[in-house]
Amino acid sequence: MRRPKPIALAILCTAAFTAAALASAGPTIAGNSVASTDDASATVAAAASSSSGPASLGASAYETLYSGATLRIDLHHFGTRAEEAFSLDSLREEGPWAGSRSNLVDETNMGVYLARLYDAATNREIFSRGFASLFGEWRTTDEAKAAPRTMHESVLVPMPRGRAYFTISSRDSRNVFREVFHAEIDPNSRQIVRETRCPREGIIDVAVSGQAAERLDILIVGDGYTAAEAEKFRRDAGRFTRILLGFSPFSENRGRINIRALWAASRDHGTDEPRKGVFRDTAAGTSFNTFDIERYLTAPDNRRLRDLASCAPYDRMLILVNTSRYGGAGIHDLWAVAASDNEYSDYVAIHEFGHALAGLGDEYFTSAVSYNEFYPLGVEPWDRNITALVPDGRPKWETKLTPGVPVPTPPDAVKYGAVTGVFEGAGYAAKGLYRPALNCMMFSKGYAPFDAVCRKGIEDVISHHAGAPSR
Repeated sequence: MRRPKPIALAILCTAAFTAAALASAGPTIAGNSVASTDDASATVAAAASSSSGPASLGASAYETLYSGATLRIDLHHFGTRAEEAFSLDSLREEGPWAGSRSNLVDETNMGVYLARLYDAATNREIFSRGFASLFGEWRTTDEAKAAPRTMHESVLVPMPRGRAYFTISSRDSRNVFREVFHAEIDPNSRQIVRETRCPREGIIDVAVSGQAAERLDILIVGDGYTAAEAEKFRRDAGRFTRILLGFSPFSENRGRINIRALWAASRDHGTDEPRKGVFRDTAAGTSFNTFDIERYLTAPDNRRLRDLASCAPYDRMLILVNTSRYGGAGIHDLWAVAASDNEYSDYVAIHEFGHALAGLGDEYFTSAVSYNEFYPLGVEPWDRNITALVPDGRPKWETKLTPGVPVPTPPDAVKYGAVTGVFEGAGYAAKGLYRPALNCMMFSKGYAPFDAVCRKGIEDVISHHAGAPSR
């Protein structure tokens, strides 16, 4: 197989953006060398096609393949509704790898995007993780039809000992993954930034039961808490921890979960509210009105947030925003965001964490959103708890169905209120999409339990990070 010249990263864009992106960026430089995109593309494609696959990884693969540190790959994600592409921002070495050291390949098929690492010496797939992003959501809005936009994103991977090929695939209109970005990573490159920018003294162990590599590690990040409100943040983080670990199925798995909090004082109290002309200088840079949705409270400043969290081990983040206004958000393998002091804050935190942790979809269909064709007709969603009954008229949770329930299942609360079935109305659509239960944490604005399908999704992700539960 022909090798490219040594580089840290080479860029592959979708067809409509390739010429423009490369013309503006020039040659890709890393370390001491320059490589062409064509060379790198051929090498990565060969690696993917000849990979012996994750099954060839043995029990000691992590120690053989990885240094023990975390590599943060910072990217610019840009495009429109029709096209998208990535370009490199920076490579950063961070602290010890917090993810599983045995479950290195993500086989859940969740996320809008899929990041993969291939060992350059053997062409084996040695790591993968599915994820979603704020940019991916933006592409479903009307704004994305009119003009391009760029957002900053990060992918965390274990730091390889030797050269590795890194790829990102995006789902096409049929939900099939297609490669849109590739890179060769040289872990010894002097262009990898190895400084730290985080407040080490701000990490608080709230409920830590074991080593990070053997637990699902949750990091609670405070935003909009001033220096005078440090104790309030501790109380709020403790309250959410108690709520989460007391809610099924987290309660049954509390011994496999670590929760830490990250304290960083904000200059201002609260968060941005652009519709009101209110802007606050806060540690994590959260904001209401994302996509001009009144209650959509997100963390759009990815670089600031990742720098803030870079000293803490985490698999998922929950951002608690010091405000009494109702709002929140959750994106798979990115973050959950919730207001701290609204009457619905605890519910919102758990609901949004269902999105962030397990890629659970919204099961409701009555609230206004800015998305268009978030779930295209005739395409089976990747979310575990939403189905279009494609391709065979049966749900993906067939094995969880209560015996004897009809498909679709009538919305009869007396007869079918306690069953796992196939109820029409989900994913912001009253028709054509189906959910597993009449009521669920992902459906109601209240403390309904997670339905059986959502529970299984959460438990699978916990097991991916913490290993199978002991019996």
